[in-house]
Amino acid sequence: MVAEKNEKITVPEFPNYKKITWIEAKPEGDNLIIKDHMVFRGYGEKIDDTASNKPVTPEKPTTPENPSTLEKPSSTLAEKVIQDVVHDIKAAEKGGRIDVTMGTASIVPVDILKAAKGKDVTVNLHMNGYTWTIHGKDILADNLKDINLEVAFDTNAVPSKTAKALAGDNPIKQLSLTHTGDFGFKADLSFNIGSEYNGKYGNLYYYDSEGKLIFQNAGKIDANGNVSLSFSHASDYVVVITDKIMENEKSDNSAINAPENTDNETQINNVESSPNTGDTTNVTAIFYLFLASLFAGCIIMRKRLFLKNSQD
Repeated sequence: MVAEKNEKITVPEFPNYKKITWIEAKPEGDNLIIKDHMVFRGYGEKIDDTASNKPVTPEKPTTPENPSTLEKPSSTLAEKVIQDVVHDIKAAEKGGRIDVTMGTASIVPVDILKAAKGKDVTVNLHMNGYTWTIHGKDILADNLKDINLEVAFDTNAVPSKTAKALAGDNPIKQLSLTHTGDFGFKADLSFNIGSEYNGKYGNLYYYDSEGKLIFQNAGKIDANGNVSLSFSHASDYVVVITDKIMENEKSDNSAINAPENTDNETQINNVESSPNTGDTTNVTAIFYLFLASLFAGCIIMRKRLFLKNSQD
C-alpha cells in the first residue's frame, strides 16, 4: 500500500491469514496518519479455504470384543431363596403362613410345592401386582413340577360377543394364565379389580375349548377393590362384576356361548343327556307316559278280576 505524507489511512485486514507476526513495525489501532516513510512487515499462516468445504468422514465405530446386552428380568427364584422357603415350610407349625416375595419371578419351584404338600400350612406368593395363595392340603397331585403362575390382565382372548352375552351391561375383566392345563392343586388368586366395585361380586367364568363360558366361583370385592378367586387349571377367564353371585340364578352346569335366544337356558334345564349314548330325551314326557301305562294296566287287571268273579 502507498500513501502520501499526512494522509490518514485504515490498516487493511488480512482475513486469509491467522497468527500474524509483525517483524519491523506494528500498526497502532485501525487508523493512522502517515507522517513519513513507514514500513510494516510481518508474516502469518494462510488459511485453507477449501478445507472447510470438504465433507467430514465420520470415524468408523468400533465393536467391543464382549458386547453387553440388557438382561431380562428372571422368571425364577434364586436357589438360596428357594432353599430358605423350603426350610421355613418344613419348620412351620400347624396352620402356619409363609409369605414369599417373588418379585419378577412367576415360576413356582417344585421343591416348594413338594415341601408344602399335605401340610397344614399356607404359602402366599406375592408376584407383580397379584398374590397366589396355596394351602398345603390342597396339593394333591403326585407328578408335581415347576409351574408358571404368571397372569396377564385385560386380555381379549374371549370374543366380545361371547362375553357380552354373559355379562350384559355388567362390567367385565378378562385375564389369561401363562401355564397350560391343570395345576395339580387348587390356588386362590387375589388381585385388585377396582375400589369402585366395593361390596359387589366378581364371578369367575372359564372359557373352554368349545368356546363356552363355564361358571367357576365368585368372590366379594372388598373396600380396597381386592377380590380373591379360586383356580385349579390355566386358561382364559372372564370376571363379571355384579351385585350378587350370578350362579344363584343359573344351574350348576351353566354354560354360555353367545346364545341366539333366551330360551336356550330353559331348554338345557328341561333336557337331560343319556350317559351312555349322549342322546337327549324329554324326561317329563316319559314320566307321564309311564303313569298312563300303569293306570291302564290297573284298569285291565281290575276288569279281568271282575269278569272272573262273575263267572264263578
